Amino acid sequence: MPAGPEMDALVAKEVMGYAVDFEESPSEGGDTKRVWFIRAGENQTSHVTIPRFSTDIETAWKVGKKMRSRGDALSLQQRTMIDNAPGTVIWTAWFGRANDLAWATTPALAICRAALLAITITKQPPKKPVTGDLFSVIEHELAKAMGPVARIIMDDKIAEFGASREAFPEDRVDALIKAVSEEIKDHSERAAFTATMAEFLVPKRRGS
Repeated sequence: MPAGPEMDALVAKEVMGYAVDFEESPSEGGDTKRVWFIRAGENQTSHVTIPRFSTDIETAWKVGKKMRSRGDALSLQQRTMIDNAPGTVIWTAWFGRANDLAWATTPALAICRAALLAITITKQPPKKPVTGDLFSVIEHELAKAMGPVARIIMDDKIAEFGASREAFPEDRVDALIKAVSEEIKDHSERAAFTATMAEFLVPKRRGS
């Protein structure tokens, strides 16, 4: 969803917890448009303008603070695309338990999208956790390229997914391995790590 009143209304409702409603208002062309607002007061008749969460970065920080109060810390990065649109600057954002990141051309919209993604994830049933010796195998193979810091890297990457070794979602294993592999700077060592992990996972998935 793009930045604008509808995105702001969705964030106000799903993330901030406001009671949101709308009215149909005639436009200059004769059509009608929805005007979103926050219902305020016990009688629910007072209207409050919805903050511009998706277009104003100062307002978007309030979304980040709200998510942090729920235990989800914000990670926000500015990146320059290389492959699809060289030179294009985008913003990526994610909250701990969301696992996946959201992106946009502005930081405010990226924060809003990431917050909605995190809220959606927390409403879903708990996912099946990883079992067996996966983490020890990843660490062992990573140590071949990175040495003793392999365990530290593993712990950092698992934390970035908002998870723990005891409760890491099984469906995020591929993303974890990819994130870990990106820490290996030598291309041949990275390829060897990725190939070994793929070979290790094949029989496990056949048996599941």
